[in-house]
Order: sequence, then structure tokens, then C-alpha cells
Amino acid sequence: EQLALGSSSGSGEAVIKLVSGSAVITNPFELAGDSAIEALSGELLLDDTTASSGAAMIALGSSCGLSNTCNLRIGGNSSGGSGTVKTFLDSSAASGSDGINLGSQNLTINNNGIFRISGASTVSGELLIDSGDLQLAHVDALQSSQITLQNQAKMSFLTDFPETSPSAYSPDIVTLGTGDQTLFVESGRTVVLNDVTFTGSGNFVKDGGGTLAFYDTSNGGLGVLGHTGTTTTLAGTFQTVNPAYASSSSSSSSSPAPVLEEELITEVDETSTQSDDLLTEPIVLTTQSDDLPTTSEQSLEPEPVA
Repeated sequence: EQLALGSSSGSGEAVIKLVSGSAVITNPFELAGDSAIEALSGELLLDDTTASSGAAMIALGSSCGLSNTCNLRIGGNSSGGSGTVKTFLDSSAASGSDGINLGSQNLTINNNGIFRISGASTVSGELLIDSGDLQLAHVDALQSSQITLQNQAKMSFLTDFPETSPSAYSPDIVTLGTGDQTLFVESGRTVVLNDVTFTGSGNFVKDGGGTLAFYDTSNGGLGVLGHTGTTTTLAGTFQTVNPAYASSSSSSSSSPAPVLEEELITEVDETSTQSDDLLTEPIVLTTQSDDLPTTSEQSLEPEPVA
């Protein structure tokens, strides 16, 4: 059975809020209007335990369209600190991980919110990360071509994103707001971006022990590093020269092309990911809708997390 969240006839957001502790929701969401999931602390896991393979834990209802938006917001604690909202991750097979299906509706992560998309998903609308962290644990977790990072936002890559042939005639656009905006690559992972243009006045910060490769138009890619802020590598490797492309385009030259523009500057102690083990305290899961005059709270007992 699918849960309905939001209303096509109402205004504002329908909100599911995790106040504390740990909770598991096993029924997929069907959005009927603009909606939000907030985790002030703790962890909210979205896991379709009835599916034999990866499922879309958040999908669009039949009323969603141009005249009725079904945008999704993942929020945290604006006062500092936050909980995590994440879909189920099958560490043994990527096809078993759960994702979301927002179609062309917009996705926002704000107020220090943390959202991990673990499985193949459809997210092609505008993406805004506003003092939040979007964690991508599947190579097909995101298709958005308009991405904005602002107020110390972070996009984390928790799996490999290998080089592919650019599939569009124009690059995806990533706009960096004023201040530091971070791309984090997990240790042992390699992420190749060859169809992206970075723009805006913000600073580009590469963090995490993994490797981030950015190939611009002079290295066989589509985009450019066009932001006016600084570019800094805090950890790992930031590579801006495509070795294969450089060697083929300069085969007549006797001097080898450089491979790395920036190397590891500082080493960081990678923290381990949070365990999905059961927490002993009960949680309070609060649901509220702007259409209703009151807010109800339901006390749930913790469930084992898959």
C-alpha cells in the first residue's frame, strides 16, 4: 500500500517530521502536492521491505503536473546539527537499493538536511542544496541539469561515477552561491564530470579522500570551470587534464602532457558511516500539513533497520 502525502487542492507543504531517534517507513510515498520530510535529529530510513528489488520509495501521484506541483523538500534542523533521511542501500547489489521518482519536479535539501539517494532514481527537475548535503550512492541517482549550491552546501559522491560520453549538446549547469560550496568524494571512489559547467560567484571546494576528475572543453568535455570564486582541494585528488585526450591530441609532441593539476593537500580522517543498527529509544514521528489547523504526533517504537 502506498502512502499519500500532500494535496492537489491545498496550499503549502505537507510535512513528515522525525523529531528524534530512529524510524523506518516501509510503505512508498505518493506525492499529491508539494511535500517535505524533515529529520531534526536521528535517522529516517525509507525501505520497501516487500519489494524483491530496488523500489521508488517516493513517487508522483496522478494529479502532479504543470498545474499542480509536487516538489519535494528534505529539511533538517536550522539551529544546527541534523538527522538523516535515506533510502535503503543494498551493499551487495546496486539493483536492490531503493530510490525515488520525482520526474521533472524540483528537489530541495535545506536547513542542514542530509538526504542519501541509494538507488536508481528519476530526478530531472531543478535541484537546490541550501545549507544541506545531498549524498549520491548510485550512479543513476540524479539527472538534473540545473543545480544550485548555496550557504555552505555539499554534494557527496559515495560511489564511482565513471567517465561516459557526453549525452547532451549543452552541459549541465551548477551554480555556486557566495562562499564555500563543497563536492565530496568518498575515499577509494573516482568521479568523472565531463558534461558540467560551474558558474556563479562561489568557491569550489573539493573534499574527501577520493578522486574528482573534471574535463572541460579542452579535454574532450562540454563544460568549463566558469565560477569566479576560488578552487581549493582539501583532500584527495582533483584532476583537470584528461590523460587519454591529451595524449591523443598531442601525439606529435615529444613532451608528455601533465595529468594532475591539484594533488592531495591535507589528509583527513574519514569518519565511518552511521550504522543502521536499531536504536533503543522510542521516537516521535510528527506529521503535519499546512491544510490542517492542528498538528498530530504519533509515538512509534523503533523497528529493526534492514
